Amino acid sequence: MASRRVLILVHGLQAGGGERQLALMASGLASFGWAVDILTLSPGGPHWDELRKVRGVTLESVDRSGALDFGVLVRCVRHIARHDVAVVQGWMQPCNTFAALAGMMTRRPVVLGVRTISDAVVGFGPRLYLRSEPLLARLSRGTVVCNSLAGLREWQARRPRTRVMHIPNGLVPPPRALPAPIARPRALRIGMLARLDPVKRHDVVLKALAIVRREGVEATFVNWGAETARQRAALERLARELGVSDDVEFHASYGNVWDALGQIDVFVSASRAEGMSNSLMEAMAAGRVIVATDAGDTRDMLSSPEGPCGFAVDGDADGIAGAILHVSANPGLARSYAATAARKAAHAFSVPAMVQAYESVYTSALSHGEAGIAAPPPMR
Repeated sequence: MASRRVLILVHGLQAGGGERQLALMASGLASFGWAVDILTLSPGGPHWDELRKVRGVTLESVDRSGALDFGVLVRCVRHIARHDVAVVQGWMQPCNTFAALAGMMTRRPVVLGVRTISDAVVGFGPRLYLRSEPLLARLSRGTVVCNSLAGLREWQARRPRTRVMHIPNGLVPPPRALPAPIARPRALRIGMLARLDPVKRHDVVLKALAIVRREGVEATFVNWGAETARQRAALERLARELGVSDDVEFHASYGNVWDALGQIDVFVSASRAEGMSNSLMEAMAAGRVIVATDAGDTRDMLSSPEGPCGFAVDGDADGIAGAILHVSANPGLARSYAATAARKAAHAFSVPAMVQAYESVYTSALSHGEAGIAAPPPMR
């Protein structure tokens, strides 16, 4: 019988949405009897501390010294040989590149985890890795797994000569019901859970806040997300210029996502490019009123047979401000949308379904050679 050991290569286990999904998947696979080896390019992070307690999951860091340190590939190959790894899984770039190359070198089935879309990738190096993915997928005869429908459509448009699948994100629901949004008269509390990154467009949200305030609606804004001093200073300067600085807060992190979401009424996502947003999924589960730009999977996520789960809007400040003003003028309608979102999240974003789907990909690769390679013999 082939080994049930998977090696997952990931940049790190910090507090990002993709890393959170990996932690859920790895824990689930271990509970199904898989041995899960996670090889990171750098050590530490909240999900490292979480996963080190999970039986069946082992963690190792290759301590990559920089962007030109390709010795990580040698260490991946040695790990596969020493531990009789059956399947090699990449989890985002640049780890998809290392996984494809290591899989080819050791004749292991390869799975590439694509968790972004091209418009969200900036910089020469990251875009070079992105452009190499179709070729590497074909050469390694790998299976490509997209977590978003937007990513799936992008891959299908390339007419890839490899298997491409969609496995949506999973969500652990909040442990308790959160207070209803817009529950009593007070300033409208607007919030985001997003790293300070131009693609997330915090500047547009601040401009929308200024428009809302000029229309006579009392509102505040808070963001939780990774930041640099330079990024934060630039946004704080913009808030002062717009005259809203007294009602704007930035926090580098949050202790508990549900505690953070419980402090806001309206969750805003202003991304100019998005796949399947983890923070949007969490805001739905928390029963927040949602205003989100129509990017990636947003419109699909905010649709339900029961009716709308939020407001999908144009991506400029006027569009976001208009939706927030509509929420302020129609709180009952906004709360009904939030309740619909919470009901959808409770059944549509299943962690067991996500884990079972990945297990199916791995077992198919091993038993039927879906990655183009039969179940591998032990390496000596």
